[in-house]
Order: sequence, then structure tokens, then C-alpha cells
Amino acid sequence: MVQATARITAWYTDPMPARSGYRVLVSNGRLENDFLDRIEESLIPTGKSPSATAPRGSVAAPTAAAPSVPSTNADGLQPAERPKPAAISAGESSSLDSSLPGTAAGTPRLVPASPTVPLPAGESLESSRARRAANEKKADDLTAYVTNMEEILHNQARPADLVAVKSVKAPIFAKPLADSQVLLTAVTQDEFPLLGVEGVWAHVQISGPARGWIRRAQLEMPPGYAPAIGSADADPAGAAIFKVSKEETSPFTGAWEPLRGKIVRIDWVEPVSPSSPSSAKEKLAFAKSVFLHGYENLNAAHQSAEGIVIVFDSADGGQVASPMSSVKALAEGTVSESVFWRQCSLDPPESFRISAKP
Repeated sequence: MVQATARITAWYTDPMPARSGYRVLVSNGRLENDFLDRIEESLIPTGKSPSATAPRGSVAAPTAAAPSVPSTNADGLQPAERPKPAAISAGESSSLDSSLPGTAAGTPRLVPASPTVPLPAGESLESSRARRAANEKKADDLTAYVTNMEEILHNQARPADLVAVKSVKAPIFAKPLADSQVLLTAVTQDEFPLLGVEGVWAHVQISGPARGWIRRAQLEMPPGYAPAIGSADADPAGAAIFKVSKEETSPFTGAWEPLRGKIVRIDWVEPVSPSSPSSAKEKLAFAKSVFLHGYENLNAAHQSAEGIVIVFDSADGGQVASPMSSVKALAEGTVSESVFWRQCSLDPPESFRISAKP
């Protein structure tokens, strides 16, 4: 008795590479019968024909674990229409494994197929190809959509000439003067196209043909713009002459009524060089920068203070004090410098050459 079993494998390519691999197909018996015919021809002497009633060896039935496939093969031919496989030549034996246990030398044997993922139940090769084509088309459509969205986002990138308001209230003036007409009061995160800069002022487009001026210290400028000279972001005037030596927060001990007994921030200022003379103008310019920086630092640290006091610790020094409401108005540009100084306590007034009376 001779029993023949054929194992047919084919490579399946899936749109998902992880699912690709060799797959086992159920034999229709053609290969086994052909193999038995060759054995019978080899055993019968030359010149004799095989008996029509000679017993034929059994063909092993497919195992229950093997996946079921249609009787029509992948090439569309019925089993009877397929050509008989040609004998394996000696030159082809190099691709076959003859070193496996139980295999005689020189006897060709198929290399075992690698582990594979079978086709889903009830799915033919044609439907699998159609599904793969649909998936590839869907992937191409998705790629085109992503490319289109990236192009749209690139074209809608934020313009590089916009300025954003960083103050709670920022007046926009008709002219680059604090005493000029206020056209509009902008709020935090308002954005305007920047037309140009002039000192501490920025020329912006409000809407359509409307134009206005706003302090640069109240704006987030586009990259590439240096801080304006004289603004809170720039090196303060007189910085080469004065420096802040100490900062503290304590009750105000002076007799000035707006701040008497209230918690204030005190900045002690001293000259960089004791021998360097300083003018009243330089002292006021440095005091302004200390007021603005102190206001920003208090807001950033969420600290509360009723005012800011600047003490010039020098022979010709003096003291400048201001309520926080006046410093806020100066920072937001709602008052001019001359009005601000008149709202401050200057002690003694002659050290700053400004009358203490309003």
C-alpha cells in the first residue's frame, strides 16, 4: 500500500505587510494521483501495461484543520484542465531540502513553508485582491487629503507683521503723542498689522484705511524688532549711572497721605560710581524704568502692593513714590509722563526740578 499526501503552498501579499506570507491550499487530488501513476509506471516491467483492475494506492483526504477553498484554483482552471507537473530535474534539486530526517540522499523534498496566516473564512483570492485594491485606493485618497490639508495650513500661517496687545487696556492714538486723540482702546490679545515704528511708538492698521499709534511697550512685537529706546523693554536711560541695590516690601513710613501705612514695594537705587554726577533728567528716566519694571514683576508674581517707592541712596538723592493706580496708567499709556510725575510724591521736589503741586 502506498499513501500519497500533497501539500500546496502559495505566497499571499496583503496590503498589511504583517498578514503577507505563505498559505496552505487544499489539494484536489491531482498531484497525489499523478505521483501514484509515476510509481506504478516505475514498478511495471517495460512492454507491459498496467492492469485496469490493479488496486490503486489511497490518496489521503484533507485534514479537518485545513481551510476550505473553492474547487477552482487561483489561475481559474478546473483540476482536469491543469497540466501535469513536470518532473524535477537534477539542477532544480538545489532548491529542495534533502537533509531532513527520513529523506534519502538525492531524493528531492520541498522546503517546509514558513508559518502563514490563512485567508479569512469564506474569502476567495479574487475578493482578497479586490479588498486590497480598495484599501490601496483609500490610502491614496487619505494621503492626498493630508497633503491638501498641510498646504492649506501652510497658506494660512500667521502673518509675520502682526503685533499683539499684551496690556489689559492699550489706547491707540491718532498721533504718536500721549496727548493726542484716542481712536480706540485695545485689549489683551488684540492683533493689528504693523505698518512701522517710530521710537517708542508703533504705527498700526486698525481696520481698512484707519491707522493709529500705540506704545511699543504694550505690544508683543514680531521677531526681529529690537526694544525701543526709552521703553520698559529696553535698557533704561541712565542705566549706566544707576543700579538697583535692594528691593523689599514693607509698610510705607512716610507722611504722604496716598500711601501712608500701606504696603509698598521699595527699590533702593544707588549710583554705579560715587564720583559720577547725575542730572534730574537722568534720575527721572531711571525712576520711570524702575516703576514700569516693578509693575510688571508684581503682576507676574501675583503680588499685591498699594504703591512703589524709589529711594536714591546718594548725596544728591531723593525719594519718588507713586500709587499703583498711577503706575498702571503710565504702563498702559492712559496718562502722559508729565501728568504721572505730578501724581507722584517727589521728596525733595528740587532734587527733580519738578513742582510737587499739581
